[in-house]
Amino acid sequence: MATQGAAREVEMTQEEVDGEIHRIFDGESDESEFEGFDVGSSEDDDSDLQGSDEDDEEQPRVWNWRTVTADNDTADASAWLPGVTRQRGPTAQADENISPADCFAMMFTDEVVDIAVTQTNLYAQRKLEALGAHFPSSRMRKWHDISSREMKVFFVLLLAMSIVEQPALADHWTTDWLYQTPGFAKVMSRNRFQLILSCLHFVDNTTIEYDEHGRYRDPLAKIRKFLDIIVKRFRLSYYPKKDVSVDEQMIAYKGRLSFKQYMPAKPTKWGVKAFVLAEPGTGYIYEWTLYTGKDMAEGRDVAMADTSKGSQIVAKLVRHLGQGHVVYMDNYYSSPTLFQWLSSRRGMGAVGTVRVNRKGLPPACKDKKKKGTPPRFWRDETVLTCSWPDKKQVTVLSTIHSCEVVDVDIRDRRAPQGVRSVKKPSCIASYNSLMGGVDEADQMLSYYAFPHRHRRWYLILFHQLLEISVHNAKIIYNAMTGKNLDGKEFHKALIASLFTETQWPIGEPRRRSVPATTDDVDTARLTERHFCTQLAVEGKRDCVVCSRRPDHRKQTSWQCVQCVRMMCPGECFQRFHTLHDYRVRYAD
Repeated sequence: MATQGAAREVEMTQEEVDGEIHRIFDGESDESEFEGFDVGSSEDDDSDLQGSDEDDEEQPRVWNWRTVTADNDTADASAWLPGVTRQRGPTAQADENISPADCFAMMFTDEVVDIAVTQTNLYAQRKLEALGAHFPSSRMRKWHDISSREMKVFFVLLLAMSIVEQPALADHWTTDWLYQTPGFAKVMSRNRFQLILSCLHFVDNTTIEYDEHGRYRDPLAKIRKFLDIIVKRFRLSYYPKKDVSVDEQMIAYKGRLSFKQYMPAKPTKWGVKAFVLAEPGTGYIYEWTLYTGKDMAEGRDVAMADTSKGSQIVAKLVRHLGQGHVVYMDNYYSSPTLFQWLSSRRGMGAVGTVRVNRKGLPPACKDKKKKGTPPRFWRDETVLTCSWPDKKQVTVLSTIHSCEVVDVDIRDRRAPQGVRSVKKPSCIASYNSLMGGVDEADQMLSYYAFPHRHRRWYLILFHQLLEISVHNAKIIYNAMTGKNLDGKEFHKALIASLFTETQWPIGEPRRRSVPATTDDVDTARLTERHFCTQLAVEGKRDCVVCSRRPDHRKQTSWQCVQCVRMMCPGECFQRFHTLHDYRVRYAD
């Protein structure tokens, strides 16, 4: 196993953060459509966004915008930006012989696997205890504890399902000649796989805390510890390059969930929303946090309700980055106060589209101009505002650009070569080029997403974390080995590597056995002492002696204690224990 990097996380100190966001972001609450953000969801960010009464009394900044042009704004606008001091790329020691399983283990560590193993076994044992003597034919009766080795093989089959899709989960074990995939049955039986999936768990339910309304105090309590460890490993395993982008990610889910979101402009309209910081070019996901509802952040400072939620999100996502980075974001997050805070307090540049109704923008940027009109620029210290009339009026903020206009080639079917050159402000050209880090990651994840549905919401998040871990592991593997494996090739290499690591036996598919009535069973049924008892459970089950579906179905709540079979007391009980052929025959 390759040595895992133990890079020190760069965090803001209490003195740097206390009161700063309250002072700078005061009054930024013009996003009425946003439903809130859980700023207290990580175990290592307790003090990042806390305010103080003393800072609340300070007045917001007064912006002094001046109109600038290329003639009077010739200074290098990015000269103030410090360089990135940390080593970029994988944090593990370089090793050309590293395996895909080693890279995957950087995210899915042994600690993560142990949590899944321990809690799954605990949950299964409690399900068995709840069954008691009822439902003797339940599949849970065949449960035996899962090991770390078997859990890894279970993960392998989940990954295999993302590249070998079937209409239903059980179809991966079908024997139909038309679409059978015998490899799954060689690794694990269908019943065992479904049993593990039904018991898959990540927390001891007895430790979950509830509020006075009977709701989880932590909305993510079902998967909190598991999630926090993996997301932390995203940060410790790789450090991004200079440019990073912030955007939303939707995880499809239509079940009942208090923090489920509807975003009509997204391809995935219903689901759980995550805020993501990713690296453009590779799509490496460095930071990932979930939106859990505006009223669910336990212990959040009430004064924070008056600040821009988008600014809080960006401040949370960049808190582990060092200075010198440039953050690209869309108009949901951008504001002059956020950009000024990033440059003055974090040593970071920022570029992003902005809504013209944001507080602090120059009033003239709201004036609409015809297409073809030259762009207009305003500056206040490091923050530049650009308004450019394209098909629509585009307004952009930047702290690293000047008034430069550049030639950009765009596709045009009417042009002789299929492309034509247009002049764009350099800040808009950079935004178009480097904003897509999260979109690149989403595209790669969509190709190999788990294809089957779940009713339990935390399993949806588990699959998302598993897929992101594989995606990040692929980027680390390619960077360390110099290879360029695509998603499918890496999935295949990872599956083979995990099988080699676990040394799991791969045999022939197991045939379904047909139970036969042996002499020993008949001897016990016909000679030993038997007692009939009534089960204290709601509902009845078919009598093994006199019931025949569908025309002669008869149900009973009585059972033979020794044989654990359901039968009517009296005549049926007598027939079962005295006759070889005990079934009642009906004339058709």
